[in-house]
Amino acid sequence: MASMLSVLAVYDGVALLLIVLRTLLAPLQFAGGWFLASRRPQGPPLARAALVLSAVLTVFDVGLGLAPAPVYPWWRWQAALVYAIYASIGVSVMRRADAPSLLRR
Repeated sequence: MASMLSVLAVYDGVALLLIVLRTLLAPLQFAGGWFLASRRPQGPPLARAALVLSAVLTVFDVGLGLAPAPVYPWWRWQAALVYAIYASIGVSVMRRADAPSLLRR
């Protein structure tokens, strides 16, 4: 733990905030995927919210380069755009798949 804290000390406050937000978002993404896989009703809304939040966060940490990311600097915006496209496709697929269940209620 001490070695991890010493590594984090080299980052500024914005980078640390983004790292913490990404760490808090990971369980939300996992829960959304788990609920989707088990076909629970809270799965689609939770997974959609996690995808949207992750895409927004990706613009800041990868696109703007405000947090450490394993992406070459000259590919930052392309990677953020690809993730935004992936997230929007995922959200639209989940919305479309959830629409018939709304009509059955």
